[in-house]
Amino acid sequence: MNTQSYGWRSIRLRLFLLFALVIAAVLFYAITDVMTQWSTRGAMARGVQYSQLSVQINAVVHELQKERGLSAGFIGSRGGRFKAELATQHQESDKARTALDAWLATTDRAQLGEQIEKALAEAQSRMAELPAVRSRVTGLGIPGPESFNYFTATIERLIAVINIAATAAEEVELSRGMNAYLMFVLGKEQAGRERASINGLFAANTAADVALHRRIITILTAQDTYLTNFRAMAPREWQTALQQVLDSEPGRETGRLRQIALDRMELGEFGVEPGTWFATITRKIDLMKIEEDRFASALMDRAQMLNADSSTQLALSIAMTIAVLIVAAVFGLQVTGLLRGLRGNAEAAHRIAQGRLDEKIEVRQQNELGEIERALAEVQSNLHAMIDDASLLAQAAVDGRLATRADASRHQGDYRRIVEGVNGTLDAVIGPLNVAADYVDRIARGDIPPRITDTYNGDFNTLKNNLNTCIEALSGLIKDMEHMSAQHDLGDIDVRIDDARFQGAYATMAAGVNDMVFGHIAVKKKAMACFQEFGRGNMDAAIEQFPGKKRFINDTIEQVRANIKALVEDANMLAQAAVEGR
Repeated sequence: MNTQSYGWRSIRLRLFLLFALVIAAVLFYAITDVMTQWSTRGAMARGVQYSQLSVQINAVVHELQKERGLSAGFIGSRGGRFKAELATQHQESDKARTALDAWLATTDRAQLGEQIEKALAEAQSRMAELPAVRSRVTGLGIPGPESFNYFTATIERLIAVINIAATAAEEVELSRGMNAYLMFVLGKEQAGRERASINGLFAANTAADVALHRRIITILTAQDTYLTNFRAMAPREWQTALQQVLDSEPGRETGRLRQIALDRMELGEFGVEPGTWFATITRKIDLMKIEEDRFASALMDRAQMLNADSSTQLALSIAMTIAVLIVAAVFGLQVTGLLRGLRGNAEAAHRIAQGRLDEKIEVRQQNELGEIERALAEVQSNLHAMIDDASLLAQAAVDGRLATRADASRHQGDYRRIVEGVNGTLDAVIGPLNVAADYVDRIARGDIPPRITDTYNGDFNTLKNNLNTCIEALSGLIKDMEHMSAQHDLGDIDVRIDDARFQGAYATMAAGVNDMVFGHIAVKKKAMACFQEFGRGNMDAAIEQFPGKKRFINDTIEQVRANIKALVEDANMLAQAAVEGR
Protein backbone atom coordinates (compact mmCIF):
# COMPACT_ATOMS: atom_id res chain seq x y z
CA MET A 1 0.00 0.00 0.00
CA ASN A 2 1.06 3.56 -0.65
CA THR A 3 2.43 4.89 2.62
CA GLN A 4 3.37 8.33 1.44
CA SER A 5 3.02 11.22 3.89
CA TYR A 6 0.13 13.56 3.17
CA GLY A 7 1.42 16.30 5.48
CA TRP A 8 -1.30 18.72 6.53
CA ARG A 9 -3.70 17.01 4.12
CA SER A 10 -3.67 13.88 6.27
CA ILE A 11 -7.10 13.17 7.77
CA ARG A 12 -5.38 11.44 10.68
CA LEU A 13 -3.29 14.53 11.45
CA ARG A 14 -6.26 16.86 11.06
CA LEU A 15 -8.45 14.75 13.32
CA PHE A 16 -5.67 14.48 15.89
CA LEU A 17 -5.04 18.24 15.87
CA LEU A 18 -8.76 19.02 16.02
CA PHE A 19 -9.25 16.50 18.80
CA ALA A 20 -6.18 17.76 20.66
CA LEU A 21 -7.25 21.41 20.37
CA VAL A 22 -10.81 20.69 21.49
CA ILE A 23 -9.72 18.52 24.39
CA ALA A 24 -6.99 21.00 25.37
CA ALA A 25 -9.51 23.85 25.33
CA VAL A 26 -12.10 21.86 27.28
CA LEU A 27 -9.50 20.60 29.74
CA PHE A 28 -8.11 24.10 30.15
CA TYR A 29 -11.61 25.39 30.87
CA ALA A 30 -12.39 22.44 33.15
CA ILE A 31 -9.11 22.66 35.08
CA THR A 32 -9.42 26.44 35.30
CA ASP A 33 -12.97 26.01 36.55
CA VAL A 34 -11.83 23.40 39.08
CA MET A 35 -9.09 25.72 40.28
CA THR A 36 -11.56 28.61 40.44
CA GLN A 37 -14.10 26.50 42.31
CA TRP A 38 -11.35 25.20 44.59
CA SER A 39 -10.32 28.78 45.32
CA THR A 40 -13.96 29.79 45.75
CA ARG A 41 -14.57 26.87 48.06
CA GLY A 42 -11.54 27.90 50.11
CA ALA A 43 -12.81 31.47 50.15
CA MET A 44 -16.29 30.33 51.22
CA ALA A 45 -14.80 28.06 53.88
CA ARG A 46 -12.82 31.06 55.14
CA GLY A 47 -16.04 33.10 54.97
CA VAL A 48 -17.72 30.57 57.26
CA GLN A 49 -14.70 30.66 59.54
CA TYR A 50 -14.67 34.49 59.55
CA SER A 51 -18.38 34.53 60.39
CA GLN A 52 -17.90 32.07 63.23
CA LEU A 53 -14.89 34.03 64.49
CA SER A 54 -16.88 37.29 64.36
CA VAL A 55 -19.67 35.72 66.41
CA GLN A 56 -17.24 34.39 69.01
CA ILE A 57 -15.35 37.68 69.24
CA ASN A 58 -18.53 39.74 69.36
CA ALA A 59 -19.73 37.63 72.30
CA VAL A 60 -16.56 38.63 74.16
CA VAL A 61 -16.97 42.26 73.05
CA HIS A 62 -20.54 42.34 74.32
CA GLU A 63 -19.56 41.03 77.71
CA LEU A 64 -16.56 43.37 77.99
CA GLN A 65 -18.83 46.28 77.04
CA LYS A 66 -21.09 45.45 79.95
CA GLU A 67 -18.13 44.96 82.23
CA ARG A 68 -16.75 48.34 81.08
CA GLY A 69 -20.03 50.07 81.93
CA LEU A 70 -20.36 48.37 85.32
CA SER A 71 -16.73 49.14 86.15
CA ALA A 72 -17.31 52.79 85.28
CA GLY A 73 -20.38 52.89 87.54
CA PHE A 74 -18.57 51.10 90.33
CA ILE A 75 -15.60 53.50 90.19
CA GLY A 76 -17.84 56.58 89.78
CA SER A 77 -19.85 55.62 92.87
CA ARG A 78 -16.64 54.90 94.79
CA GLY A 79 -17.72 51.29 95.25
CA GLY A 80 -21.19 52.13 96.45
CA ARG A 81 -23.00 50.68 93.47
CA PHE A 82 -22.83 47.73 91.04
CA LYS A 83 -20.58 45.55 93.19
CA ALA A 84 -22.65 42.38 92.87
CA GLU A 85 -23.48 43.07 89.25
CA LEU A 86 -19.77 43.54 88.47
CA ALA A 87 -18.82 40.24 90.09
CA THR A 88 -21.47 38.43 88.03
CA GLN A 89 -20.31 40.20 84.90
CA HIS A 90 -16.74 39.02 85.50
CA GLN A 91 -17.99 35.45 85.22
CA GLU A 92 -19.96 36.19 82.03
CA SER A 93 -16.94 37.82 80.42
CA ASP A 94 -14.75 34.87 81.38
CA LYS A 95 -17.28 32.44 79.83
CA ALA A 96 -17.17 34.37 76.57
CA ARG A 97 -13.36 34.40 76.62
CA THR A 98 -13.28 30.63 77.34
CA ALA A 99 -15.69 29.98 74.44
CA LEU A 100 -13.47 32.05 72.12
CA ASP A 101 -10.35 30.18 73.24
CA ALA A 102 -12.11 26.81 72.77
CA TRP A 103 -13.21 27.78 69.24
CA LEU A 104 -9.70 28.92 68.35
CA ALA A 105 -8.30 25.64 69.65
CA THR A 106 -10.54 23.55 67.38
CA THR A 107 -10.48 25.63 64.19
CA ASP A 108 -7.87 25.55 61.44
CA ARG A 109 -6.09 28.78 62.32
CA ALA A 110 -3.90 28.51 59.23
CA GLN A 111 -6.92 29.56 57.15
CA LEU A 112 -7.44 32.71 59.21
CA GLY A 113 -4.50 34.43 57.64
CA GLU A 114 -1.53 36.30 59.01
CA GLN A 115 -3.34 39.60 59.61
CA ILE A 116 -6.12 38.03 61.68
CA GLU A 117 -3.61 35.98 63.65
CA LYS A 118 -1.64 39.10 64.39
CA ALA A 119 -4.78 41.04 65.45
CA LEU A 120 -5.89 38.09 67.60
CA ALA A 121 -2.52 37.98 69.29
CA GLU A 122 -2.76 41.69 70.11
CA ALA A 123 -6.31 41.29 71.43
CA GLN A 124 -5.40 38.28 73.54
CA SER A 125 -2.38 40.15 74.86
CA ARG A 126 -4.70 42.93 76.02
CA MET A 127 -7.15 40.44 77.56
CA ALA A 128 -4.28 38.82 79.45
CA GLU A 129 -4.12 42.06 81.48
CA LEU A 130 -7.82 41.78 82.43
CA PRO A 131 -7.33 40.06 85.85
CA ALA A 132 -4.92 42.80 86.97
CA VAL A 133 -7.26 45.55 85.78
CA ARG A 134 -10.20 43.91 87.54
CA SER A 135 -8.20 43.77 90.76
CA ARG A 136 -7.48 47.48 90.53
CA VAL A 137 -11.14 48.24 89.72
CA THR A 138 -12.51 46.28 92.69
CA GLY A 139 -9.82 47.87 94.89
CA LEU A 140 -10.68 51.35 93.52
CA GLY A 141 -7.04 51.63 92.57
CA ILE A 142 -7.62 52.77 89.02
CA PRO A 143 -9.13 56.02 87.78
CA GLY A 144 -12.36 55.82 85.79
CA PRO A 145 -10.84 57.13 82.53
CA GLU A 146 -8.00 54.61 82.72
CA SER A 147 -10.44 51.74 83.29
CA PHE A 148 -12.59 53.03 80.42
CA ASN A 149 -9.59 53.32 78.14
CA TYR A 150 -8.38 49.79 78.93
CA PHE A 151 -11.72 48.18 78.12
CA THR A 152 -12.21 50.39 75.09
CA ALA A 153 -8.75 49.60 73.71
CA THR A 154 -9.28 45.88 74.34
CA ILE A 155 -12.66 45.97 72.62
CA GLU A 156 -11.11 47.90 69.71
CA ARG A 157 -8.46 45.20 69.34
CA LEU A 158 -11.18 42.57 69.22
CA ILE A 159 -13.31 44.56 66.76
CA ALA A 160 -10.19 45.03 64.63
CA VAL A 161 -10.23 41.26 64.11
CA ILE A 162 -13.84 41.48 62.88
CA ASN A 163 -12.84 44.39 60.63
CA ILE A 164 -10.06 42.33 59.03
CA ALA A 165 -12.41 39.36 58.61
CA ALA A 166 -15.03 41.57 56.93
CA THR A 167 -12.40 42.99 54.60
CA ALA A 168 -11.05 39.52 53.78
CA ALA A 169 -14.45 38.16 52.76
CA GLU A 170 -14.24 37.46 49.01
CA GLU A 171 -17.89 37.01 48.04
CA VAL A 172 -19.50 40.39 47.32
CA GLU A 173 -22.76 39.98 49.21
CA LEU A 174 -21.06 38.26 52.11
CA SER A 175 -18.42 41.00 52.26
CA ARG A 176 -21.10 43.69 52.14
CA GLY A 177 -23.06 41.92 54.86
CA MET A 178 -19.97 41.53 57.07
CA ASN A 179 -19.10 45.21 56.65
CA ALA A 180 -22.66 46.16 57.57
CA TYR A 181 -22.37 43.80 60.53
CA LEU A 182 -19.07 45.48 61.47
CA MET A 183 -20.73 48.92 61.35
CA PHE A 184 -23.48 47.60 63.62
CA VAL A 185 -20.94 46.12 66.02
CA LEU A 186 -19.03 49.43 66.05
CA GLY A 187 -22.29 51.31 66.60
CA LYS A 188 -23.12 48.98 69.49
CA GLU A 189 -19.61 49.50 70.84
CA GLN A 190 -20.24 53.22 70.85
CA ALA A 191 -23.51 52.54 72.69
CA GLY A 192 -21.49 50.56 75.21
CA ARG A 193 -19.07 53.45 75.59
CA GLU A 194 -22.04 55.76 75.97
CA ARG A 195 -23.38 53.48 78.71
CA ALA A 196 -20.10 53.51 80.60
CA SER A 197 -19.43 57.21 80.19
CA ILE A 198 -22.88 58.46 81.15
CA ASN A 199 -23.10 55.82 83.89
CA GLY A 200 -20.00 57.32 85.47
CA LEU A 201 -21.47 60.81 84.98
CA PHE A 202 -24.75 59.88 86.67
CA ALA A 203 -22.91 58.03 89.47
CA ALA A 204 -20.76 61.09 90.23
CA ASN A 205 -23.86 63.34 89.90
CA THR A 206 -21.56 66.32 89.27
CA ALA A 207 -20.79 68.49 86.28
CA ALA A 208 -18.63 66.76 83.67
CA ASP A 209 -15.14 67.98 83.11
CA VAL A 210 -14.07 69.01 79.62
CA ALA A 211 -12.50 65.63 78.80
CA LEU A 212 -15.62 63.67 79.78
CA HIS A 213 -17.86 66.17 78.00
CA ARG A 214 -15.79 65.86 74.81
CA ARG A 215 -15.66 62.08 75.07
CA ILE A 216 -19.44 61.74 75.40
CA ILE A 217 -20.06 64.03 72.39
CA THR A 218 -17.45 62.10 70.37
CA ILE A 219 -19.05 58.78 71.32
CA LEU A 220 -22.53 59.92 70.31
CA THR A 221 -21.25 61.34 67.01
CA ALA A 222 -19.34 58.14 66.22
CA GLN A 223 -22.39 56.06 67.13
CA ASP A 224 -24.56 58.00 64.68
CA THR A 225 -21.89 57.68 61.97
CA TYR A 226 -21.54 53.93 62.34
CA LEU A 227 -25.29 53.37 62.36
CA THR A 228 -25.68 55.60 59.29
CA ASN A 229 -23.02 53.53 57.50
CA PHE A 230 -24.82 50.40 58.64
CA ARG A 231 -28.04 51.62 57.05
CA ALA A 232 -26.20 52.30 53.78
CA MET A 233 -24.78 48.75 53.64
CA ALA A 234 -27.37 46.58 55.35
CA PRO A 235 -30.31 44.79 53.72
CA ARG A 236 -33.69 46.40 54.25
CA GLU A 237 -34.75 43.89 56.88
CA TRP A 238 -31.63 44.70 58.94
CA GLN A 239 -32.37 48.41 58.71
CA THR A 240 -35.93 47.74 59.84
CA ALA A 241 -34.65 45.70 62.79
CA LEU A 242 -32.37 48.60 63.89
CA GLN A 243 -35.22 51.07 63.64
CA GLN A 244 -37.40 48.79 65.74
CA VAL A 245 -34.70 48.76 68.44
CA LEU A 246 -34.47 52.56 68.40
CA ASP A 247 -38.28 52.86 68.49
CA SER A 248 -38.62 50.36 71.32
CA GLU A 249 -39.37 51.49 74.88
CA PRO A 250 -35.72 50.97 76.02
CA GLY A 251 -34.57 52.83 72.92
CA ARG A 252 -36.84 55.83 73.52
CA GLU A 253 -36.10 55.87 77.24
CA THR A 254 -32.35 55.74 76.56
CA GLY A 255 -32.76 58.72 74.28
CA ARG A 256 -34.66 60.63 76.94
CA LEU A 257 -32.09 59.93 79.68
CA ARG A 258 -29.25 60.76 77.25
CA GLN A 259 -30.85 64.13 76.59
CA ILE A 260 -30.97 64.82 80.35
CA ALA A 261 -27.26 64.04 80.57
CA LEU A 262 -26.54 66.39 77.67
CA ASP A 263 -28.75 69.18 79.01
CA ARG A 264 -27.25 69.14 82.56
CA MET A 265 -23.71 68.03 81.73
CA GLU A 266 -22.26 71.37 82.85
CA LEU A 267 -24.50 71.61 85.92
CA GLY A 268 -24.64 68.18 87.54
CA GLU A 269 -27.53 67.13 89.78
CA PHE A 270 -29.07 64.97 87.03
CA GLY A 271 -31.78 63.41 89.10
CA VAL A 272 -31.28 60.05 87.40
CA GLU A 273 -30.46 56.90 89.26
CA PRO A 274 -27.30 55.37 87.71
CA GLY A 275 -28.82 51.90 87.96
CA THR A 276 -31.86 53.07 86.02
CA TRP A 277 -29.68 54.47 83.24
CA PHE A 278 -27.52 51.37 83.20
CA ALA A 279 -30.49 48.99 83.13
CA THR A 280 -32.29 51.02 80.46
CA ILE A 281 -29.41 51.33 78.01
CA THR A 282 -28.40 47.75 78.76
CA ARG A 283 -31.86 46.60 77.67
CA LYS A 284 -31.43 48.65 74.52
CA ILE A 285 -27.94 47.20 73.93
CA ASP A 286 -29.30 43.71 74.65
CA LEU A 287 -31.93 44.29 71.96
CA MET A 288 -29.12 45.34 69.66
CA LYS A 289 -27.24 42.20 70.70
CA ILE A 290 -30.24 40.10 69.78
CA GLU A 291 -30.34 41.71 66.33
CA GLU A 292 -26.58 41.47 66.11
CA ASP A 293 -26.79 37.73 66.79
CA ARG A 294 -29.55 37.43 64.17
CA PHE A 295 -27.40 39.32 61.67
CA ALA A 296 -24.48 37.05 62.53
CA SER A 297 -26.70 33.99 62.12
CA ALA A 298 -27.83 35.27 58.71
CA LEU A 299 -24.22 35.82 57.74
CA MET A 300 -23.35 32.34 59.01
CA ASP A 301 -26.22 30.83 57.04
CA ARG A 302 -25.18 32.65 53.88
CA ALA A 303 -21.54 31.74 54.37
CA GLN A 304 -22.45 28.10 54.93
CA MET A 305 -24.81 28.17 51.93
CA LEU A 306 -22.07 29.69 49.80
CA ASN A 307 -19.62 27.15 51.15
CA ALA A 308 -22.02 24.29 50.37
CA ASP A 309 -22.70 25.74 46.92
CA SER A 310 -19.00 26.13 46.28
CA SER A 311 -18.42 22.55 47.43
CA THR A 312 -21.18 21.41 45.10
CA GLN A 313 -19.76 23.47 42.26
CA LEU A 314 -16.31 22.10 42.99
CA ALA A 315 -17.67 18.56 42.94
CA LEU A 316 -19.48 19.31 39.69
CA SER A 317 -16.34 20.83 38.20
CA ILE A 318 -14.26 17.82 39.23
CA ALA A 319 -16.97 15.51 37.90
CA MET A 320 -17.08 17.49 34.65
CA THR A 321 -13.29 17.34 34.38
CA ILE A 322 -13.34 13.60 34.97
CA ALA A 323 -16.21 13.30 32.47
CA VAL A 324 -14.21 15.33 29.95
CA LEU A 325 -11.21 13.08 30.49
CA ILE A 326 -13.39 10.00 30.10
CA VAL A 327 -15.03 11.47 27.00
CA ALA A 328 -11.58 12.41 25.69
CA ALA A 329 -10.34 8.87 26.26
CA VAL A 330 -13.45 7.34 24.69
CA PHE A 331 -13.32 9.79 21.80
CA GLY A 332 -9.62 9.13 21.37
CA LEU A 333 -10.29 5.40 21.25
CA GLN A 334 -13.13 5.98 18.81
CA VAL A 335 -10.98 8.17 16.57
CA THR A 336 -8.14 5.65 16.77
CA GLY A 337 -10.55 2.86 15.88
CA LEU A 338 -12.02 4.96 13.08
CA LEU A 339 -8.60 5.72 11.64
CA ARG A 340 -7.55 2.09 12.02
CA GLY A 341 -10.75 1.01 10.27
CA LEU A 342 -10.27 3.56 7.49
CA ARG A 343 -6.69 2.42 7.03
CA GLY A 344 -7.77 -1.21 6.91
CA ASN A 345 -10.48 -0.39 4.37
CA ALA A 346 -7.99 1.61 2.32
CA GLU A 347 -5.58 -1.34 2.34
CA ALA A 348 -8.40 -3.68 1.29
CA ALA A 349 -9.40 -1.30 -1.52
CA HIS A 350 -5.76 -1.05 -2.60
CA ARG A 351 -5.46 -4.87 -2.69
CA ILE A 352 -8.59 -5.01 -4.83
CA ALA A 353 -7.15 -2.32 -7.11
CA GLN A 354 -3.97 -4.40 -7.49
CA GLY A 355 -5.98 -7.53 -8.21
CA ARG A 356 -4.93 -9.30 -4.99
CA LEU A 357 -8.28 -10.84 -4.11
CA ASP A 358 -7.16 -13.91 -2.15
CA GLU A 359 -7.23 -12.27 1.31
CA LYS A 360 -10.76 -12.40 2.68
CA ILE A 361 -12.30 -9.13 3.84
CA GLU A 362 -14.03 -9.67 7.19
CA VAL A 363 -16.81 -7.42 8.46
CA ARG A 364 -15.73 -6.61 12.04
CA GLN A 365 -17.60 -3.36 12.71
CA GLN A 366 -21.31 -2.90 13.28
CA ASN A 367 -21.36 0.71 12.14
CA GLU A 368 -20.60 2.87 9.11
CA LEU A 369 -17.13 1.34 8.87
CA GLY A 370 -18.79 -2.04 8.83
CA GLU A 371 -20.91 -0.89 5.89
CA ILE A 372 -17.71 0.05 4.03
CA GLU A 373 -16.18 -3.34 4.91
CA ARG A 374 -19.36 -5.08 3.76
CA ALA A 375 -19.32 -3.11 0.51
CA LEU A 376 -15.64 -3.98 -0.10
CA ALA A 377 -16.39 -7.63 0.65
CA GLU A 378 -19.24 -7.53 -1.88
CA VAL A 379 -16.91 -5.92 -4.44
CA GLN A 380 -14.40 -8.69 -3.81
CA SER A 381 -17.11 -11.34 -4.11
CA ASN A 382 -18.43 -9.85 -7.34
CA LEU A 383 -14.92 -9.66 -8.78
CA HIS A 384 -14.36 -13.30 -7.79
CA ALA A 385 -17.58 -14.20 -9.60
CA MET A 386 -16.44 -12.29 -12.68
CA ILE A 387 -13.03 -13.98 -12.53
CA ASP A 388 -14.72 -17.38 -12.23
CA ASP A 389 -16.84 -16.61 -15.28
CA ALA A 390 -13.77 -15.34 -17.18
CA SER A 391 -11.91 -18.55 -16.28
CA LEU A 392 -14.94 -20.58 -17.41
CA LEU A 393 -15.00 -18.82 -20.78
CA ALA A 394 -11.23 -19.12 -21.21
CA GLN A 395 -11.25 -22.86 -20.47
CA ALA A 396 -14.23 -23.34 -22.76
CA ALA A 397 -12.35 -21.54 -25.53
CA VAL A 398 -9.31 -23.75 -24.94
CA ASP A 399 -11.57 -26.83 -25.05
CA GLY A 400 -13.18 -25.59 -28.25
CA ARG A 401 -16.61 -25.12 -26.63
CA LEU A 402 -17.28 -21.82 -28.34
CA ALA A 403 -20.99 -21.82 -27.47
CA THR A 404 -20.27 -21.54 -23.72
CA ARG A 405 -21.40 -18.25 -22.14
CA ALA A 406 -21.23 -16.72 -18.66
CA ASP A 407 -24.43 -16.56 -16.58
CA ALA A 408 -25.13 -12.81 -16.45
CA SER A 409 -28.00 -13.31 -13.96
CA ARG A 410 -25.41 -14.04 -11.24
CA HIS A 411 -24.28 -10.42 -11.38
CA GLN A 412 -25.89 -7.09 -10.58
CA GLY A 413 -25.64 -3.55 -11.90
CA ASP A 414 -22.64 -2.64 -13.98
CA TYR A 415 -21.03 -5.99 -13.18
CA ARG A 416 -23.92 -7.58 -15.06
CA ARG A 417 -23.35 -5.17 -17.92
CA ILE A 418 -19.69 -6.22 -18.04
CA VAL A 419 -20.58 -9.92 -18.21
CA GLU A 420 -23.28 -9.24 -20.78
CA GLY A 421 -20.71 -7.25 -22.73
CA VAL A 422 -18.25 -10.14 -22.63
CA ASN A 423 -20.99 -12.51 -23.80
CA GLY A 424 -21.92 -10.06 -26.52
CA THR A 425 -18.26 -9.78 -27.54
CA LEU A 426 -18.00 -13.54 -27.77
CA ASP A 427 -21.17 -13.63 -29.82
CA ALA A 428 -19.74 -11.00 -32.11
CA VAL A 429 -16.50 -12.98 -32.47
CA ILE A 430 -17.90 -16.50 -32.62
CA GLY A 431 -20.77 -15.64 -35.06
CA PRO A 432 -18.52 -14.73 -37.99
CA LEU A 433 -16.15 -17.56 -37.08
CA ASN A 434 -19.01 -20.05 -37.16
CA VAL A 435 -20.09 -18.72 -40.56
CA ALA A 436 -16.50 -18.92 -41.79
CA ALA A 437 -16.15 -22.47 -40.42
CA ASP A 438 -19.38 -23.52 -42.13
CA TYR A 439 -18.28 -21.99 -45.44
CA VAL A 440 -14.85 -23.60 -45.23
CA ASP A 441 -16.53 -26.93 -44.42
CA ARG A 442 -18.84 -26.62 -47.45
CA ILE A 443 -15.96 -25.60 -49.68
CA ALA A 444 -13.94 -28.56 -48.37
CA ARG A 445 -16.84 -30.86 -49.29
CA GLY A 446 -17.05 -29.34 -52.78
CA ASP A 447 -20.22 -27.43 -52.02
CA ILE A 448 -19.40 -23.93 -53.08
CA PRO A 449 -21.67 -21.64 -51.03
CA PRO A 450 -23.04 -18.31 -52.19
CA ARG A 451 -21.34 -15.06 -51.27
CA ILE A 452 -21.64 -13.85 -47.66
CA THR A 453 -23.97 -10.87 -47.73
CA ASP A 454 -24.21 -10.20 -43.92
CA THR A 455 -22.65 -6.96 -42.69
CA TYR A 456 -19.50 -7.31 -40.59
CA ASN A 457 -17.20 -4.67 -39.11
CA GLY A 458 -13.43 -4.27 -38.96
CA ASP A 459 -11.39 -7.44 -39.16
CA PHE A 460 -14.53 -9.54 -39.51
CA ASN A 461 -15.33 -7.68 -42.74
CA THR A 462 -11.82 -8.59 -44.03
CA LEU A 463 -12.53 -12.23 -43.18
CA LYS A 464 -15.83 -12.00 -45.03
CA ASN A 465 -14.19 -10.39 -48.07
CA ASN A 466 -11.46 -13.06 -48.14
CA LEU A 467 -14.04 -15.83 -47.99
CA ASN A 468 -16.08 -14.15 -50.71
CA THR A 469 -12.91 -13.79 -52.84
CA CYS A 470 -12.21 -17.50 -52.37
CA ILE A 471 -15.80 -18.35 -53.26
CA GLU A 472 -15.68 -16.14 -56.33
CA ALA A 473 -12.35 -17.63 -57.45
CA LEU A 474 -13.52 -21.20 -57.03
CA SER A 475 -16.91 -20.46 -58.62
CA GLY A 476 -15.24 -18.67 -61.53
CA LEU A 477 -12.72 -21.42 -62.01
CA ILE A 478 -15.41 -24.10 -62.00
CA LYS A 479 -17.60 -22.15 -64.42
CA ASP A 480 -14.67 -21.59 -66.80
CA MET A 481 -13.79 -25.28 -66.63
CA GLU A 482 -17.39 -26.22 -67.31
CA HIS A 483 -17.46 -23.75 -70.24
CA MET A 484 -14.22 -25.07 -71.66
CA SER A 485 -15.47 -28.64 -71.28
CA ALA A 486 -18.74 -27.82 -73.00
CA GLN A 487 -17.01 -26.05 -75.86
CA HIS A 488 -14.53 -28.86 -76.31
CA ASP A 489 -17.46 -31.25 -76.39
CA LEU A 490 -18.84 -29.08 -79.20
CA GLY A 491 -15.54 -29.39 -81.01
CA ASP A 492 -14.07 -26.05 -80.18
CA ILE A 493 -10.86 -27.42 -78.84
CA ASP A 494 -9.23 -24.01 -78.83
CA VAL A 495 -11.37 -22.71 -75.97
CA ARG A 496 -9.32 -22.24 -72.80
CA ILE A 497 -9.72 -20.80 -69.28
CA ASP A 498 -8.83 -17.13 -69.01
CA ASP A 499 -6.20 -17.50 -66.24
CA ALA A 500 -5.66 -13.73 -66.18
CA ARG A 501 -8.94 -13.44 -64.28
CA PHE A 502 -7.47 -15.31 -61.33
CA GLN A 503 -4.74 -14.63 -58.82
CA GLY A 504 -2.22 -16.70 -57.00
CA ALA A 505 -2.91 -20.40 -56.72
CA TYR A 506 -6.18 -19.98 -58.57
CA ALA A 507 -4.31 -18.52 -61.57
CA THR A 508 -1.81 -21.40 -61.29
CA MET A 509 -4.70 -23.86 -61.19
CA ALA A 510 -6.33 -22.26 -64.25
CA ALA A 511 -3.01 -22.27 -66.10
CA GLY A 512 -2.45 -25.90 -65.06
CA VAL A 513 -5.84 -26.95 -66.37
CA ASN A 514 -5.14 -25.12 -69.60
CA ASP A 515 -1.70 -26.68 -69.86
CA MET A 516 -3.09 -30.14 -69.12
CA VAL A 517 -5.95 -29.89 -71.63
CA PHE A 518 -3.91 -28.30 -74.37
CA GLY A 519 -1.04 -30.71 -73.63
CA HIS A 520 -3.40 -33.58 -74.37
CA ILE A 521 -4.69 -31.78 -77.45
CA ALA A 522 -1.12 -31.15 -78.63
CA VAL A 523 -0.34 -34.88 -78.30
CA LYS A 524 -3.47 -35.69 -80.23
CA LYS A 525 -2.55 -33.15 -82.93
CA LYS A 526 0.92 -34.66 -83.27
CA ALA A 527 -0.57 -38.12 -83.57
CA MET A 528 -3.08 -36.87 -86.16
CA ALA A 529 -0.27 -35.15 -88.12
CA CYS A 530 1.59 -38.44 -88.19
CA PHE A 531 -1.51 -40.24 -89.47
CA GLN A 532 -1.94 -37.42 -91.97
CA GLU A 533 1.53 -38.28 -93.30
CA PHE A 534 0.52 -41.88 -93.37
CA GLY A 535 -2.43 -40.85 -95.48
CA ARG A 536 -0.11 -39.15 -97.87
CA GLY A 537 1.87 -42.30 -98.14
CA ASN A 538 4.71 -41.19 -95.93
CA MET A 539 4.98 -44.24 -93.89
CA ASP A 540 8.23 -43.11 -92.44
CA ALA A 541 6.90 -39.93 -90.94
CA ALA A 542 8.56 -39.31 -87.61
CA ILE A 543 6.76 -38.76 -84.31
CA GLU A 544 8.31 -37.79 -81.04
CA GLN A 545 8.45 -40.11 -78.17
CA PHE A 546 5.81 -39.22 -75.51
CA PRO A 547 6.65 -39.62 -71.85
CA GLY A 548 5.14 -41.98 -69.39
CA LYS A 549 1.88 -43.62 -70.12
CA LYS A 550 1.53 -41.51 -73.25
CA ARG A 551 3.98 -43.92 -74.95
CA PHE A 552 1.00 -46.12 -75.75
CA ILE A 553 0.30 -43.52 -78.46
CA ASN A 554 3.76 -44.09 -79.89
CA ASP A 555 3.21 -47.82 -79.68
CA THR A 556 -0.16 -47.55 -81.40
CA ILE A 557 1.18 -45.36 -84.21
CA GLU A 558 4.13 -47.69 -84.73
CA GLN A 559 1.78 -50.69 -84.89
CA VAL A 560 -0.39 -48.84 -87.38
CA ARG A 561 2.72 -47.84 -89.26
CA ALA A 562 3.89 -51.50 -89.33
CA ASN A 563 0.46 -52.77 -90.33
CA ILE A 564 0.15 -50.25 -93.12
CA LYS A 565 3.63 -51.05 -94.35
CA ALA A 566 2.76 -54.76 -94.31
CA LEU A 567 -0.39 -54.07 -96.25
CA VAL A 568 1.60 -52.00 -98.71
CA GLU A 569 4.13 -54.75 -99.10
CA ASP A 570 1.37 -57.34 -99.58
CA ALA A 571 -0.36 -55.08 -102.06
CA ASN A 572 2.85 -54.56 -103.94
CA MET A 573 3.48 -58.31 -103.93
CA LEU A 574 -0.02 -58.98 -105.26
CA ALA A 575 0.39 -56.32 -107.88
CA GLN A 576 3.74 -57.76 -108.96
CA ALA A 577 2.26 -61.17 -109.05
CA ALA A 578 -0.58 -59.94 -111.14
CA VAL A 579 1.82 -58.31 -113.52
CA GLU A 580 3.77 -61.45 -113.70
CA GLY A 581 0.61 -63.36 -114.14
CA ARG A 582 0.95 -65.16 -111.00
